[in-house]
Amino acid sequence: MYKPNRIYERPAGFYFRFHDADQVYEQLKPCIEEFKGNLKWIIHVSPVTRHQNYVVEPADVYYAKQAETYQVNMELRDVLQASYEDICELAIQDIPLLCNHIEQWFELEHKQLYPPTIPN
Repeated sequence: MYKPNRIYERPAGFYFRFHDADQVYEQLKPCIEEFKGNLKWIIHVSPVTRHQNYVVEPADVYYAKQAETYQVNMELRDVLQASYEDICELAIQDIPLLCNHIEQWFELEHKQLYPPTIPN
């Protein structure tokens, strides 16, 4: 997510993997797209992992990672420039709102949650 004592190290985001990825991803994608926070958020499959890991991050961060400048030196700060610190701060502000949005979308507010199981 992010390091509270080093919030500018990289913009906040979520990194995870689902057991039944296609079904959950298809349900989660419109949820993330509909979220109205300080920033627009996006969900995608990480291109840098050998397993199918998912990322939920600010759209500006996702698009910055597509830039040629980022591909050369892997520095988001160089691509986002003056907006980098604002994006870091706004992303942190959005996290509780985004989590609440996801809970409401999937009607999880009053459900008993169980820890995830590891498939065999």
